[in-house]
Order: sequence, then structure tokens, then C-alpha cells
Amino acid sequence: VPAELLEHMVSGQLDVLLAPVLVRPAPPINISSLGVVRFSWMASPSLQLPKGTLTPLELKEFPIVSYDGRRSLFFPAIQRRWFAEYGVAVGRLYVCNSLATSISLITEGIAIGVLPLDFCRPLIKAGKLQIIDTAQVFEHEYLAMWHEHSEKSLASVVADMAHDAFSECGIPSDAKTGRRRTKR
Repeated sequence: VPAELLEHMVSGQLDVLLAPVLVRPAPPINISSLGVVRFSWMASPSLQLPKGTLTPLELKEFPIVSYDGRRSLFFPAIQRRWFAEYGVAVGRLYVCNSLATSISLITEGIAIGVLPLDFCRPLIKAGKLQIIDTAQVFEHEYLAMWHEHSEKSLASVVADMAHDAFSECGIPSDAKTGRRRTKR
């Protein structure tokens, strides 16, 4: 989450924020874990990628589209680091702030990329996407956040609704604690 959004939350300019975060905010922000979303490298089956576990050495020739809403550049940084570990530079990396557009580019075989596994499962089952077997695993926790002074407000209700929606989608709880609801 960009720092400016958290600043807006602390100052009361935002009532509720549903977002992935790398660092949990401290009081006066309350948080509720919505769950941990797993991401995987994916491609169109039309690309006929080799079987087995692939590394950046095998993927370096393919354009990569990286979904990164709000331009946090979280995934592009991780992707570049992974390629660098193999002594390979990312050839063409395109950052897109639309998940739907990223999925379309990947299903059409225009690029490969990292996508949310559970969200894309229907496309995998339909044969429009395939998981690229890599040693790299992405898990990203999503949080509902609201100011402590608004706990009995709409912000708290929205956070609870988001939590229920994640649960109904089968997104697992916090992998470390096994709990969903936390407060700070």
C-alpha cells in the first residue's frame, strides 16, 4: 500500500482500506486479515512451454506482464530480483494496473506473468491458462484497515463484509496464525 493511502487513513480522510500490505500498520489503525492470496506464474498453453520446473533462464525470452494495482511495484521488484539471482535480466517487463487486462494478455499468449491462483482457477480448468512450474511461490496477505475511532461505523461493517467475501471464495486465513481476525 502506498504510504500516502495509510496517511489518509490515519488522518481520517479514508474510512476503510482493503489492500495487500508488506508491513502491518500500527495504531490508531485497526486491521483484520482478509486472507492470504497465492500467486503463480502463468502462461497460455499456446506458448507450449517446456515441461518441468522452469527458471528465468527458460523464461527470459518471453515478455512479462505484471499486475500491480496502485503501482506499488511489489511484483515487478520480486520478478527482477528472481531473474537477477540467475544472472539474467528481465527482457521486457510491462506493468499493468488492471488485473483483467493482465489476464487477457496472458491468456492470448502475448506475455507470461504472475496471477492470483484461486481467481484464475476457472481459466486453468478451461484450458486458457496454465501454471508455469517454478520454484518461486508468491503469497500476499490482504488486510481490511480502519481507524480505531470508527470501529462501530460503516468502515467496520465494510471490513467484516470483505472478510466474509474472502472466506466464501476459499481464500485461506493468515498462514502464520491460522486466524483471520486481528486487531491492533
